[in-house]
Amino acid sequence: MHRILLVEDDRKIREITELYLNHQGFEVVCADQAQSAERELERSAFHLVIFDVMLPDGDGYQLLRNLREGVYNIGKQSTPTDTPTLMLTALGETHHVVKGFSAGADDYVSKPFEPVELVARITAILKRTSPSSSEASLLQIGQIAIDLTARTVKSRGVELALNRRQYDLLLFFCRNVQKVYNREQLIAQIWGVEFDGSDRSVDVCVQRVRSALKKHKAGLEIKTVWGIGYMMEEEK
Repeated sequence: MHRILLVEDDRKIREITELYLNHQGFEVVCADQAQSAERELERSAFHLVIFDVMLPDGDGYQLLRNLREGVYNIGKQSTPTDTPTLMLTALGETHHVVKGFSAGADDYVSKPFEPVELVARITAILKRTSPSSSEASLLQIGQIAIDLTARTVKSRGVELALNRRQYDLLLFFCRNVQKVYNREQLIAQIWGVEFDGSDRSVDVCVQRVRSALKKHKAGLEIKTVWGIGYMMEEEK
């Protein structure tokens, strides 16, 4: 059963939506403020999060940015930064839609909305973002095995000491072997489009992942494509 976090301050909308989603087979956890939403994000993981744009003590954009940047933690593990998200926006406010996508939203629904439309959008997002059955829990390439549930990486049975950004970068490259990405593309994929740090952050992260792969003889190498960016290759 898919677990959904619904962050909506309007009691009537929240209760009707929760009732309908429950009827459709989803497990729904509700929050009516930004603060209560943050508590839920640090309590357990969700298959999808629905953020209302305007909340009494904040806004859905900031919650979404925090999620994408790995601010929330469940115990010692970061809440998955790639958790699918959907924004609830006011009808006709296009700038809200653009802002939501820029912050990393997967889709949006304008209020007022029909519950059947919301379910259709949720189903499409989950279908699009769910890992394939072949990599539902484990991705293997070269000598490494990536546990997608535990967010751990092992080479020849030994775990690599990677922080969250390094793990996300390695996983992205492993899913896109032989493809070249420049710094701007990697920032958008790993750090998020709102990241305002230096390109040097990419170089440092790449170097540390490289060192870990070499140290553990992982059979993989992140190569520099001069003048363009970086590319993952399996060692021959």
